[in-house]
Amino acid sequence: MISVSVQIDQNDLNRAVRAVKAVDSTVNIQAKQLPYKMAIECAELLRKNISTGAIAVPGRYNRRYIEYKQLMVGHLRPWILFGDVLQNIIVFRTEDGFMAGIPAGRMDSGEKGWFGTGKPSYIAAYARANEYGEGNTPARPIFRPTLAQYKGQKAQSHIDRVMNEIKRHWK
Repeated sequence: MISVSVQIDQNDLNRAVRAVKAVDSTVNIQAKQLPYKMAIECAELLRKNISTGAIAVPGRYNRRYIEYKQLMVGHLRPWILFGDVLQNIIVFRTEDGFMAGIPAGRMDSGEKGWFGTGKPSYIAAYARANEYGEGNTPARPIFRPTLAQYKGQKAQSHIDRVMNEIKRHWK
């Protein structure tokens, strides 16, 4: 018969239990806070990219729209007409967590027709048309490139920070 016994130092056991609890607490807190924080940062980057034109947006305007946009706002920067898109970029809850963008159902201020007339429109509908292209509107993506930029620049630093915090509990 073989007999095996294990002796665990109570101090070591207590230290391991504290570490497991600390890791569990860190993971639970970050799972609640980090998605919201990252969505806020992504929304800020999106507003910045639209405002500054930091991301080159392909797609030409037709002559009539060029004249209209110059007359109405004095520039040809994409995604900026009367500020409805920028004002409606928010962070909102989804089934999976949080999202930065424009929720369905948000209406613009209207009066965007060729002659300064027109009923309010759904912002998400024309944002989608600009992002992916629709009909005569060529794709002028800003949301997808901004998300890719955010993932490349900021997201990994958050992940690294949380991983270092978790590792710190095991020392």
